[in-house]
Amino acid sequence: MVQVLSWSQLWLTGGLVVFFPALRLVLNAAAFELLGHVVFLCIGLAAVWGAPWLQDSRQFWDGWPHHDLSAPLHVLYQLKLGFYCSSIATYVLWDVRRSDFAATFTHHVATALLLGMSLHHKYWRVGSVIMLLNDADDTLMETAKLAKLVLRIAWLKLMTGSAHDVREEEDYQGCTG
Repeated sequence: MVQVLSWSQLWLTGGLVVFFPALRLVLNAAAFELLGHVVFLCIGLAAVWGAPWLQDSRQFWDGWPHHDLSAPLHVLYQLKLGFYCSSIATYVLWDVRRSDFAATFTHHVATALLLGMSLHHKYWRVGSVIMLLNDADDTLMETAKLAKLVLRIAWLKLMTGSAHDVREEEDYQGCTG
């Protein structure tokens, strides 16, 4: 059953009550992205843990271009390249177009190109540190996005006075005051 709200209730909630199920989908997507970034961060930390060049950045370039690519670091590069290439295809073919589509798409293409060039030109040491910083930043960003969505959903539930989800139905005719 659809709860009918007054115009003042719609105004107080920013009119988002009608789109509450969409918020739940965005919340699930943000939680999944956060999980992915945390996994990549853990894999990256495990791949470079104990490397002498991690402590001293001057060692990034010692012996270049004859650096040995360790197996864990190679796995990290392959996973990240696979993730960004698949996300490019997903954004183009299936994802819902959001207002930041162009920026996100450009970010994913640039990141995939930088990863590929770093792997090809043997910039593994500095590339892995940049990936770790990027994953740490993405983890914080997704955590903030989740917190914002959870607060928005809690606010909507508070304003509608319901403990259950407000859902759209096919016979919904609009809000009357």
